[in-house]
Amino acid sequence: MAARGEPVRRAAWLLAAALAAGCAGMRRGMPTTLDSARSLFEAGRYADVRALLSDRELQELSDRDVPRGYELLGMSQERLGLSDGALKAYQVGVALHPKDVNLLTHLGNLLHNGGLDAHARPYYERILKLSPENAAAHLGLAEVDHRLGFLDRAAAHYETALKEWNDQPRLWVDYARVLHDMRRYADALEAAGKAASIADGPAARGVRASALWGLGRRVEALQELDAAQRLDPSQLPLAQQRALWLLEAGELERANAAAVLVLNLSADDPLGLWVRGASLLRRGRVQEARRDLERAAAQKAAPFVAAAAHGMLEELP
Repeated sequence: MAARGEPVRRAAWLLAAALAAGCAGMRRGMPTTLDSARSLFEAGRYADVRALLSDRELQELSDRDVPRGYELLGMSQERLGLSDGALKAYQVGVALHPKDVNLLTHLGNLLHNGGLDAHARPYYERILKLSPENAAAHLGLAEVDHRLGFLDRAAAHYETALKEWNDQPRLWVDYARVLHDMRRYADALEAAGKAASIADGPAARGVRASALWGLGRRVEALQELDAAQRLDPSQLPLAQQRALWLLEAGELERANAAAVLVLNLSADDPLGLWVRGASLLRRGRVQEARRDLERAAAQKAAPFVAAAAHGMLEELP
């Protein structure tokens, strides 16, 4: 009996094994929760990603998929404008996977973009301990250091980031701005020129103009600024820069005309009012100047310009 039962038991075992293999194959062919979340994210259905990746679903992901789940959840929350939800997702993800560079980068960037640079810095520094040449972390630290006034450190971080991302004109422009703030005008001119060679635009032209002005090449600086304004006549900072430079150069008629262009873009712009008032005052048109300077002095959103206008008003007869 035992001999006759052996083939039956063997057949049953083989059938069970075949069924198990078939089910496993079906599971491998079916989309996972993470696959579905990725598809929804790529389709821009961020609310659906948020609904799909509940706490329960995230807990049921494999260890390998958990960080990507929290990353997709955080990015979806960001797209929906839910920064608190994104912060929570990235923080939980980092707590579970403290060496995941993607989650650390998202968390650092979210804090940095929210103005919380002191909180963002440690995450960028943790990334560099894991990956010393990580361009994203170097870029984050470059922006943080520039904002805080650590110009040497900012320049060094930009230089490392540009080793990998040297085809990004925005990075070259930002690097040029740091160099300009360091008064390394020739280097700033070169970096801004690199940006313009990749993709010409008003930002690169504007920094080139500032570098030329710093080098004392004022005619070329104004020509470069003219080129920047032609590329985007609506940019208020470019119009303000032109008005200031012309006033500094003592070209009062042109400064007045430039200030009018500033005020055409922004009727109550304090800098435009101050430049126009100053140019009118220098030409002896005291009453007209007083009106502009009084308006500039009342602009609480621009305290330095307001203070300068107030000081000039005190000296009027």
